[in-house]
Amino acid sequence: MEVNLSDAAWEAMYAPYDQPTYQAVLDLLKPEDVILDVGAGDLRLSRQMALITQKVYALEINTLVLEKGLTSRDPLPANLIPIRSDARTKDCAWPEQGD
Repeated sequence: MEVNLSDAAWEAMYAPYDQPTYQAVLDLLKPEDVILDVGAGDLRLSRQMALITQKVYALEINTLVLEKGLTSRDPLPANLIPIRSDARTKDCAWPEQGD
């Protein structure tokens, strides 16, 4: 069964979680993990995961939401790679190997 949601429908489902929910995820991470955060939103969880793991690729389709996370007062951790792209397509923009 294929579900085709519009960008607006996907965005309507976006809602940041509370810190206890994020903590449940963070408790499962290990320093050697490499994370793909699909639908990273404003990078709230991605930033926290980057403090624990080897690398986080944060994939977000919505430019405005991603920019909100990029314009935070705190600089991005060096191991957090934000990617503005649509994970639903085969042409998703990935960083070059070695990044």
